[in-house]
Amino acid sequence: MVYFLMGPILGIRSLALADEYQLCCLVMTSSDVHLLPPITFKYRTDDGSVSSHGSGEEIVLETLSDKRLWRYDWSVPRHNTKEISCTYYLPDGRCYTCVVPSKATPVRFVLASSADVSSSSCKDNSPTRNAMWTQMRREHLDSAFHLLIMAGDQINAGDLLIEKPSLVAWTQLSKKDRMDQDFTGQMRKETHDFYFDLYCERWRQPQHAWMYARVASLMMWNNLDILNGYGSMVSYPVIDGIYDVARKYYSLFQLRGLRQDKDWNSSKESVSSPSCTVWLHPESRRRDDTKYTSLTSLIRLGEVAFLMLDGRSERTSSHIISIKTIKEISKLLSKLEDLKHLFVVSAIPFIHPDIHLFPNMETALQVPWKKVSHVWGEFRISGALRAPSVNSTVTNEWNVFWPPRAKWTTTMIECNAGIK
Repeated sequence: MVYFLMGPILGIRSLALADEYQLCCLVMTSSDVHLLPPITFKYRTDDGSVSSHGSGEEIVLETLSDKRLWRYDWSVPRHNTKEISCTYYLPDGRCYTCVVPSKATPVRFVLASSADVSSSSCKDNSPTRNAMWTQMRREHLDSAFHLLIMAGDQINAGDLLIEKPSLVAWTQLSKKDRMDQDFTGQMRKETHDFYFDLYCERWRQPQHAWMYARVASLMMWNNLDILNGYGSMVSYPVIDGIYDVARKYYSLFQLRGLRQDKDWNSSKESVSSPSCTVWLHPESRRRDDTKYTSLTSLIRLGEVAFLMLDGRSERTSSHIISIKTIKEISKLLSKLEDLKHLFVVSAIPFIHPDIHLFPNMETALQVPWKKVSHVWGEFRISGALRAPSVNSTVTNEWNVFWPPRAKWTTTMIECNAGIK
């Protein structure tokens, strides 16, 4: 029997095929496993009027040291009016069931962010650190979710610079020496090992694993998926090297390796199709020999689409998303047809309470919401985040990016206003 070190991590693929729902799942084995038996599945509507079975194919995504990452692919039909329950069977004897929406069913999804905010050194300190995962499980059992949308920080790579010897030594150099230091082969090896092991360790936690196996997920990264504070720190050659490695494992684990698979890259013209996945930049070329192009994508499922914004790959001291990319996204959105809902997924909210409404935000957030609901009409896009008591995640992320944020938010409002 095959033994899996991690998984399954259920995901969704999407092509311009209106009658099919493409699924996939990640599993990890030891590197001495060279062949996996196929995955099998069966599906049925609640009333049993439609039922069938089939099998899926396996693909090796990556092998590193003593581990190997695989992806299984399979598809089930989308019924016109009825949800379908799909049970898939792994070769180790386990099975899991997910729910596929019908063409007429609104997609039920749950949004999660900062799903793994604790570093390795303090991960076991709080007995309630995975409480929200348990709550999601209860809600899923009550009314099954079709999708799990994850907006960033699916892992916490904050311990990389204090765990790996070559990187610890680098942090102890002077600023000039750190700037002169190249990303060495030893640093690269230790960084590869770190991310590969981190995904395996965190995603097999029982609370995470239960949801990941039963609800297909779409993910966009944030700074902790790379390095704590990435995008706001000085750019050193070593930090750029770490980013390269983090991007690789983000693409493998969170994007399921689909971005590298040409069969699963729809053209930008296909956004008007009932189902598609469109990458703003399918190629992985570098920009200015430092950072890669945007990983922003649009995933469409019938009358609903998710715009997954990459706020890290293009980030500089003057912008989070480049003006060029904003224009490209606007052009892409202008091609959408017959869409009812566009959900914009961003790690940092574009619209939030004006800080000046509350002298102390932390105190205000402790007040029951009904007591401050009368200020809803005063909520606005704020460009002047100055309150020192406000958590730096909001203050530092957006106050220096006001002009592009205003332009971008206006673009999103105009796009949604145009959806019929």
